[in-house]
Amino acid sequence: MPVSSITNTVDFMKYFLFIILICLCQGIPFSTKDFVKRYPCLEYNVCECSEGIHDPSYSDTVTIDCRAKNLTKVPALVDLDKNKYYRLWLRDNYIQLINSRDFSCDSIVDIDIGGYNQVRHIADKALRGTNRFLQKLTLNISSLNIYKLRFLHAVPTLYELTIEGNNKLHKIPSRLLPGYKMKTLRMLSLVHCGIERIAWDAFLGVSNVKELHLSHNHLTNVPSDSLMRLRHLTKLDLSFNRLTTLDGQSFTHLFKLSEIDLTGNDFTEMQEIPSDVFKDQETSLHKLILSNTFLSTIPTEAIQNLQELKILNISYNKINELNNTQPFLGLKLRVLDISGNNIPLEATLLNGLENTLFKLFLRDMNITALPYTLLKKLGHLYELDISGNIMPKLPDSFNKGLSVRHFILRRMNIKKISPRAFTKPSEIAELSIDVESNFISSIDFIRNSPACTFHYLNLMANPINCDCILYELIVDRTIRFSGTCSSISQNLFNLSFTSNYLQRMLRQKCSPGTFNSHCRNEYKSRLAQQTSGTSLHTYSNIFLLIGINVASQLTLLQ
Repeated sequence: MPVSSITNTVDFMKYFLFIILICLCQGIPFSTKDFVKRYPCLEYNVCECSEGIHDPSYSDTVTIDCRAKNLTKVPALVDLDKNKYYRLWLRDNYIQLINSRDFSCDSIVDIDIGGYNQVRHIADKALRGTNRFLQKLTLNISSLNIYKLRFLHAVPTLYELTIEGNNKLHKIPSRLLPGYKMKTLRMLSLVHCGIERIAWDAFLGVSNVKELHLSHNHLTNVPSDSLMRLRHLTKLDLSFNRLTTLDGQSFTHLFKLSEIDLTGNDFTEMQEIPSDVFKDQETSLHKLILSNTFLSTIPTEAIQNLQELKILNISYNKINELNNTQPFLGLKLRVLDISGNNIPLEATLLNGLENTLFKLFLRDMNITALPYTLLKKLGHLYELDISGNIMPKLPDSFNKGLSVRHFILRRMNIKKISPRAFTKPSEIAELSIDVESNFISSIDFIRNSPACTFHYLNLMANPINCDCILYELIVDRTIRFSGTCSSISQNLFNLSFTSNYLQRMLRQKCSPGTFNSHCRNEYKSRLAQQTSGTSLHTYSNIFLLIGINVASQLTLLQ
């Protein structure tokens, strides 16, 4: 090899290493998302292929996105690299027939033909070519006979199966998937299928299922006889059915059940949920959703023995009084949603949750001022959502004495925020404030607040004036914020805060101030500490590997 070629190669390697070193010093993260490659693919280039998206299960995975392309058939899988895995998304098209040669590629891991598609026929051998790696299958079988699913014989590796859109199903028959060798199936979803009844032995062929989704059907009772055969079931979704009652046999023998979703059912006729309804889930139930179920009382007796319950959602019911002044006593809830009820926010309401509650949702409850006596007890409360209540002005010391660091204050008719409204709960804390969809025009409160108060602000859907105060915030760069302009000038109307054009326009009439300069110095110091810590250690390993590889290449060249 000529000496000049070696010299040029060495110079390039030095330059490359220099760029890597600069990235390390600036704390720029290395992420696979930074190297996503997109290009048109398949026949007629009708779809878009994306490479470089991280997938924990498969490396070299390509996503073929053919969603909403007005397709009437599966496009030919041409020019595909056999050394890669593929996700094929055909959702929201007009596909009705699937032939035996449509999926000739043997490295497909995910097929989605749901949404607007109305599949009427699937050849028995249509999925034979995918029998090595296919894990996830979604089908809209609006007119397909539920007794003729022979095509599933060819996919013994299937992990998730979703069948949707068959409103004529009415009843899940006996042995829905018999002899299909689907021992690997862990998630079964039968949504929007018009199901009214389920045979007691419907799921005998898929006894290893852990997640069962039966939402948006017409069930009037919990199908307990068929569910008790699923001894490994951990997640059950019965939302938006026509359930009217629950009893002690509803979830019997489901000892591993950790999540139940009953949203959108009508329990109007029930005086209260029976105390023994979750008797077999006392040590397993982690999440319970009873939103929009017309409950009139907090189901204290039904939940009081759930030792592992961490997430409870009883929002948007008809609860307007407390039968028990301490309804959550004895629980270890991390997340509680009581939005949309007229529950009196008495000081004892959340007794027992002082050291566990992390997120609290109080949306749409006609609150005009924060219930401080209730909230100050919650020493570990991190996120508070009071959206939909009416508070035109946030006064001084709005959050004083609270541990909350993330406030969600959407749709509250807020017009003005006091510069002293928010105080830091601790010296190192920074607040994230979401005030989307209000009437805030001035952001003086940010400029005049104590330094380093805010970490992030969401100001979307507010009539924000694009003035020099905004420019100071843009130049300072110590606060992350999002929003758009609502300026008298048409040139600045509805421009994003991150718009380069907006920044150029403001630069012409404003000069950067010294807004929060000491906060900026603290920010840089903190960034340097983070860079020199774990992240720098991680990057140094990458740098070392690159250096070793470059050194070996130089040795070969010489």
